[in-house]
Amino acid sequence: MDYDYELHELLQEAIDEGWIDESSAACGVAKQCIDRGYDSLSNSQKATYDNHVTPHLTRIVQRRELNDRMRGMPD
Repeated sequence: MDYDYELHELLQEAIDEGWIDESSAACGVAKQCIDRGYDSLSNSQKATYDNHVTPHLTRIVQRRELNDRMRGMPD
């Protein structure tokens, strides 16, 4: 499994936004997912990731997509 730089960037943005505490279990699980992949997580860790990390990362991706669309719109 290769290191997921895009996921790392998303996680860092979620930390910077204050949505994920860097000292939280959710952040630790996210870092493991970045380093070793989702399949390396236990069922409990997957639940933590799915419930406490994924929603924030999804929000960031959606915001980026909206910003990209807005930049592409004529004034």
